[in-house]
Amino acid sequence: MAPRFTSFSRCISDTAACTTFVPYKSPTDYILPAGNGPKTVFVFIRDAANSTSATPGTATVELDAKAGLLSVATPSMSIVNQPTVDLVVTANAKEMCITDKPITSGAKCPKWEAKADKKTLKLTSEGQRTITAYFRDSKADKTPWGPGTTSVLYDKTPPSMAAKSIQLAGKYAGGNYTVTFTAAATDDKRSVKGSGVKDYVLVFLAAGKPKAKCTSGTALPLSISSDGKTGTASLAIPSADVSKHKFRLCARDNAGNVASGLSLTAKP
Repeated sequence: MAPRFTSFSRCISDTAACTTFVPYKSPTDYILPAGNGPKTVFVFIRDAANSTSATPGTATVELDAKAGLLSVATPSMSIVNQPTVDLVVTANAKEMCITDKPITSGAKCPKWEAKADKKTLKLTSEGQRTITAYFRDSKADKTPWGPGTTSVLYDKTPPSMAAKSIQLAGKYAGGNYTVTFTAAATDDKRSVKGSGVKDYVLVFLAAGKPKAKCTSGTALPLSISSDGKTGTASLAIPSADVSKHKFRLCARDNAGNVASGLSLTAKP
């Protein structure tokens, strides 16, 4: 939280001497002097009685004009289930090369293009992808600068739900049909890293069968055990209608992929 200075003024300078005070404002932009290298900024505060801080606040940064930053457009895009990702590019350059293939230098960049502030990149394969960017002003630059990097997890494969492991079952008693299951879906039994199982969806229909991926039917609230190992849900059903009800349980991963699911027909 910024200090609540109401009658204070401040002076910002790149030297230890400061003479121009203006009303206090936070945050405040300050333009660093030209040239690469370390830059130290000094901040002096003056109160309403015209007393100036004896010791200024300082901050030092390294200014490098030949640097580049790369980031995903939104935090939610750090995990995706589609083969594209939106990137934000920050660099003082005329050309850029961005790829998710492993490269160790700008000289090995597969494709150069005009520098842009935004870039939609097509990912080459599933798994944890390290996206690398190099920059240059023209082909004459023998040593492109960078890299700017960011990481994205691309997961297009739904979780696996082995029937023997999930043990989906139901029991009717006292006018309620209770569904139980073991939360044993997996998302990493592949050659690449998955995004991990996030949660489960349980739907039912009183007539007909819920579609794959739990895209039809009415969702039931699930109660998951404190250790995360089992789940239950209950539905009040007249005894004469129990056998008409069909259920489907689907696991969902952190990328939003939904398993086809396991089905269960209720029995009295």
